[in-house]
Amino acid sequence: MVHELRHYIAVDGKEAVMMKVMMEEVLPIFDRLGFKISDFWVQEGAPKHIWYVMPWPNAQAIQDGWAKFRQDAEWLRVKEKNGPVFEKVESFVLRDVPGAKRP
Repeated sequence: MVHELRHYIAVDGKEAVMMKVMMEEVLPIFDRLGFKISDFWVQEGAPKHIWYVMPWPNAQAIQDGWAKFRQDAEWLRVKEKNGPVFEKVESFVLRDVPGAKRP
């Protein structure tokens, strides 16, 4: 199992639109596609940053999942309707460190 950490930065002035799109339109698509989010944050003092973590079976599943998402008809309608709301999207694939202590 791996985890994907995703970081979204809103286009200047579209912070509220980005959050609305994520919460009301993107997350329901994720649910329908079987994507799971284990943690979801906005950066304190910087509302234009969203971070979340998703568990995946392996790195190939990440690539396959996002390929499916990018072709999803509902996502394409959302993207067309809202125009660009994400200035930048970053993805980091993380693995557990054996023996690391967690709270």
